[in-house]
Amino acid sequence: MSHTFWAGTADREARMSSTMADPGRIEEEGYWLDLAQGQGLGINRPHVEVESAFSSPADDTDVAVAQKRIVAEGYCQLAPGKVVPLNDPHHLVENLRRGIESLKCEGWPASFIFLYDEAWVLAGRMANLMRRVSGNEISFDALAWHVDQDRGEGGFSPHRDRQPDDATSTFRADGMAKYTTAWVALTDANPDNSCLYVIPKAHDPGYEAGDDEEGEEDPMSLALPTKESYQHIRALPTATGGALLFTHRIIHWGSRGRKSTEEEARAGTSAPPRCSISIGFSDPSYERPYLVGQPKLGVEGTNKLPDFRSRLALVCAQMISYFERFPVDSVMLRAFYRVFCASKDLYDDRYAESTRKEYARAVQEREGENEGGSEGEDMLDEALEIMLENEAGGGVDFEDDFDDLEADGAGAGPSQPKKARHS
Repeated sequence: MSHTFWAGTADREARMSSTMADPGRIEEEGYWLDLAQGQGLGINRPHVEVESAFSSPADDTDVAVAQKRIVAEGYCQLAPGKVVPLNDPHHLVENLRRGIESLKCEGWPASFIFLYDEAWVLAGRMANLMRRVSGNEISFDALAWHVDQDRGEGGFSPHRDRQPDDATSTFRADGMAKYTTAWVALTDANPDNSCLYVIPKAHDPGYEAGDDEEGEEDPMSLALPTKESYQHIRALPTATGGALLFTHRIIHWGSRGRKSTEEEARAGTSAPPRCSISIGFSDPSYERPYLVGQPKLGVEGTNKLPDFRSRLALVCAQMISYFERFPVDSVMLRAFYRVFCASKDLYDDRYAESTRKEYARAVQEREGENEGGSEGEDMLDEALEIMLENEAGGGVDFEDDFDDLEADGAGAGPSQPKKARHS
C-alpha cells in the first residue's frame, strides 16, 4: 500500500475523507505494517532497537541551561538538533511526520504512530534527555497530534497538565518538577499552523501554590487580571525537530492556525498541518508509569523497545482516556476497549481504573447515539458494570479531572492523579 501526502488544501481534505479505518483489524500487526509500507516505519526491527539507545545530542551546557529555564520559568525551548541530530541518516522526524499523515489518511488518530519502532526511538532520545534534565522517567503518557488549520482544528485549550491537591509537594527541593513533558515538533509549528503558548511561572499565582478550585476566579483570570498582563503570554513557534520541555503546572495551550487562502490552495502552497509528539515523564513517587514491566528507554546497552502488544494496549487506553479531545465513533471506541480489556496485565492498576472510568464516561456522553443497536446496548452494559463496580468499591460519581480553565470545561484526560494533557 502506498500513500501520497499533502499538497493543497482541497487535495488534502479529499484524501482525509476518502478512506475509513477498519477497527476490526486493529489487533493485526500485519495490517499496520501494510499501512506503513514505504513510510520508513517498522515494527520490532532489530536494527532499530540499537538506534533506540542513542543518547540525545544535547550536551552538558544544553542540559544545564534547560534545567535553569525550567525551574525559573516552567519551560524551556530547544533548537533542532538537540533531540535528534540535524543530519540524522535515518530521517526519523520526517518518517514520523509521513507516518502520521498516512494514519490520518486511513482514518486513524495520530497517536497510533506509537505502534511503530521509530516513535519509540524518538521516545528513547527524549527519555535520555529528560532524565538528564529533570531526573524524571517515562510515564508513558504519550500522544501525537495532526492539527490541520484548514479544517478548523486547534490544539488543546488552556490547561495545566496536572492538578494535584498539594501542588507544592510536586516539586523537589531544587525547584525541579516531579512531572515534565517533552514535546517535539515534526513539522514547523508557528502561529499560521498552530503552536504552543504559555504563561510563564513568574506571572502565574497558582503555579506552585496551587489553584483554589472552589474560588470564584479561575487560574487564567488570576494570571491575566489586566490588559497589560496579556503581554506576558509567550508564543513558542518551534522549527521541525525542535523541542519544548515544560512542567505539569505551566498554563499552556495550542492555538488555531490561519486558514489558507483560495490562491494558496490552488497553488498548492498551503502550510502543512502541524504534527507533533509529546511524552510525559514523572518521578514514580508522584505518578507511576502507565505500563508495567517495560524496558528502560534511552539507556546505553538497554536496547529493547515495548513490544507490539504493549504499544497497542497503550495507544488504545490513551484514546479512551482522551476521548473528548480525540473523538471517534462508537465502533472504534468499542475496539479500543476490547484491546484494553485483553491487556489488563500490562497496565498499572491506577491507570487501568482511570481508563475504565473514562470509557464509562464516554459511553454515557453518547448514550443517544448508541440507542437501538446491539453495539450501543453492549457499550451501555459495559459502562453500567463499571459504574456499579465503582459504587460497590466506595467510589464517587465520575468527574472530569481536566483542569477547567475555561467556562466551557473543554478537554479531558486520565485522572491519575488529577490531570489534563498536552497541546
